[in-house]
Amino acid sequence: MRTYYVSFVIRDDPTYTDRYNTLIKSLQDLSPGRWWAETTSFIIFESDLGTDAIVAVIEDAINVAKDIAILGATDFKVMKVIGASKDADIYKLVDFAKKA
Repeated sequence: MRTYYVSFVIRDDPTYTDRYNTLIKSLQDLSPGRWWAETTSFIIFESDLGTDAIVAVIEDAINVAKDIAILGATDFKVMKVIGASKDADIYKLVDFAKKA
């Protein structure tokens, strides 16, 4: 079991609530272990799935043309940038961040 974190922004439009609820439920479904979500749009969770499988779950839940998420792990250097991120500074600030 590995510990991951995800931070995200779901852009406001008529499908916002559906996308938000789908993302939260999808992350809960893949995390049978511990879960922490006390702050807005940032979740830490445990999962047996690998990074690429979790990226696919997130991509299915959000609108990658407008929403943004980052997924990382707490115990090794991996960060995936998912969706419509336009600010390339993320790749300079976190040298191991990669576009999903």
